[in-house]
Amino acid sequence: MHAIIDAITKFPPTIATLLLAMMPIGELRAAIPVAITVFHYPIWLAFLLGFVGNMISIVLLLLLLKPVSDFLRRHFA
Repeated sequence: MHAIIDAITKFPPTIATLLLAMMPIGELRAAIPVAITVFHYPIWLAFLLGFVGNMISIVLLLLLLKPVSDFLRRHFA
């Protein structure tokens, strides 16, 4: 986990928090504490960025699920 945090801290703090929240490894359990302790964000902002980052990954997954499913159905069914 330290390697991920070291890599993430090279980004601007807001982007880093969003990226941490989008990763399935840490999600909000990593994004919120890192935003508070490493980037010194207030709790409300850390929660907001973590929540938004988590929702971005869910929306992307839902948008990609149907096209991938259709492709697999056409070529492998």
